[in-house]
Amino acid sequence: MRKLLLSILILISFNSFADFWTQKASFPGAFRELLTSFDIQNKGYVGLGKDDSQVYLDDFWEYDPTSNVWNQKASFPGTITHGPIGFAINNKGYIVTGGIPYTNEFWEYNPVTNSWNQLANFPGAVRADGTSFVIDDNGYVGGGSNPNGVAISSFWKYNQTSNNWSQIANMPGQPRSVAVAFSINGKGYVTNGYGTMYLNDIWEYNPITNNWSQKAPLPAVGRQDAVGFSICGKGYVGSGGHPYLNDFGNLTH
Repeated sequence: MRKLLLSILILISFNSFADFWTQKASFPGAFRELLTSFDIQNKGYVGLGKDDSQVYLDDFWEYDPTSNVWNQKASFPGTITHGPIGFAINNKGYIVTGGIPYTNEFWEYNPVTNSWNQLANFPGAVRADGTSFVIDDNGYVGGGSNPNGVAISSFWKYNQTSNNWSQIANMPGQPRSVAVAFSINGKGYVTNGYGTMYLNDIWEYNPITNNWSQKAPLPAVGRQDAVGFSICGKGYVGSGGHPYLNDFGNLTH
């Protein structure tokens, strides 16, 4: 979830019951791609990325859907990279890893104090264009590609309560970067991405058994840099590249 399409999910509101899209206030920052995002207490946070002059950016923005207003927040103080991973747990936002330069820095954002705090480095292999999902107090981070451009299958769990990382079972199937991930009812899902080809398989992670199981593949074509999210027990996946697409579909748990 890190390309410009991620911000589009916040710029546009989707009503899953009436099945229609409504355009919202445009993002006021510079045009960009390869950004990251997370949500905290019904507000969306978007930042980083690079502009059309290939300049990497450190600004961060908050979107309030109630007022339909964007507000600029404290800039990200860490290493500005390509394809960092973002997720949120219990009203704190987190940014980890990224490439060019490759880094395993791990940062926490507190929206109450509008401040960033650097935590202990991510212990896994450095990577760009990984993916993440959240279950309870745990953030799960994996996939991506290493500095040689080789896709990665390893996954790690961050426990916010203990402030500790632990490695979990590698995701089966083809290692991949620029994949989509989300969680539904206590299980994590990873789909799409690119390994040696564009992929449309779906894998479900059960944190109780620490096992992955394959689900029915997406009926649409494989793709990279797609977007995904979950609402009311369903996962939604769409857009992405192979070639550029604007379709959307859902996965019922």
